[in-house]
Amino acid sequence: MFILLLSMGCVISYGYALAGYIGYSLGAGRPDYIAWGLTLGTLCGGAALWFWKKWLPCFYIEEERAHEEEHAPEKEKPRDDSENKISGL
Repeated sequence: MFILLLSMGCVISYGYALAGYIGYSLGAGRPDYIAWGLTLGTLCGGAALWFWKKWLPCFYIEEERAHEEEHAPEKEKPRDDSENKISGL
């Protein structure tokens, strides 16, 4: 969930940078929007990628264990041959 919030923060921050840049074409550019948007967008994106790479092996190992347990062959039970035996002899 934390990685998702960082990723969303990255997209929103780059949106602010884009809004500040497009403001120049409308005659009211905001250099602070551009600077803050690029800085925060890059930091949030970098942090999201770093945390994702750090925590990815943990998720993969848990998923692999669940997959192995789900698809593990069942142990064979010993066969009961009592029905096949001739009783009384």
